[in-house]
Amino acid sequence: MAQLSILILRIGLGITFVMAGVLILKDEDKWTHMLPGWLSKHLPSAESFMVVTAIGDLILGAWLLSGYFTGIVASLAALHLAGVLIVSGKDEFHEVYRDIGLLFGCIALAVYFLF
Repeated sequence: MAQLSILILRIGLGITFVMAGVLILKDEDKWTHMLPGWLSKHLPSAESFMVVTAIGDLILGAWLLSGYFTGIVASLAALHLAGVLIVSGKDEFHEVYRDIGLLFGCIALAVYFLF
């Protein structure tokens, strides 16, 4: 039963990352408002940053769905989500609070596969 639970968690997280990547690519301008001003000032292009983020989300999602090296990809996904939460901070918390659940789901997968 534990294996089924892990499979369901891995697929759910994978689909979530893929969908996030697709949604960002459909309209990256819609997502740039989540970048704090201090970060946007240091980027050549906020839109390009969001495209790179979307590609990263797509890769993480596809990798999670593949089931290969799940502990490693779950760790990378957790780092990505921690970065999102840190960068977004308190100003955009109303849009990223769900990422806390995703972060802990990724941590759970990483712990299961790596320890």
